[in-house]
Amino acid sequence: MSGDYKFEFPREKELLLNEESLSALEVLEKSGDKWIVKISNTIYQIVFEDFDPESKSYKLSINGERVSLKLKDSLDILVEKMGLTKHIEDNQSEILAPMPGLVVSLNVNPGDTVETGSSLMTLEAMKMENVIKSKHPGKVKQWHVEQGQKVEKGQLLISFLEG
Repeated sequence: MSGDYKFEFPREKELLLNEESLSALEVLEKSGDKWIVKISNTIYQIVFEDFDPESKSYKLSINGERVSLKLKDSLDILVEKMGLTKHIEDNQSEILAPMPGLVVSLNVNPGDTVETGSSLMTLEAMKMENVIKSKHPGKVKQWHVEQGQKVEKGQLLISFLEG
């Protein structure tokens, strides 16, 4: 195994595995999807129940407790460190910058009504233009940035009227 791997568990727990930490892992027994492993003098019974290769997500049972986890390889970790991961926004009243970049254009004005998928703005990041689209229908309340402005990941870009 080369490079680092991160396993993300629900409730914001993480386990980072690399060459050094893997040397502490010993497979005692393997039978199909059932593994018995020893990590730092602790024995775990692991059953792999499901794997989704697209999302790199596993469903497994560790000592009888069902666990879901997501594997991130070295490239995933680098993309995350660069702030380029895409997050799902539940907040329908505002849109935050998904990455650092430069505001190239603002495509709607305060008072405009937009539909899901409407082009709101263009953000340049790493010499690529990214169109930021509306995730929900709504009415534009105000811009919190200007054309030509540099923005940071998570910075408030636009707000919508509620209701």
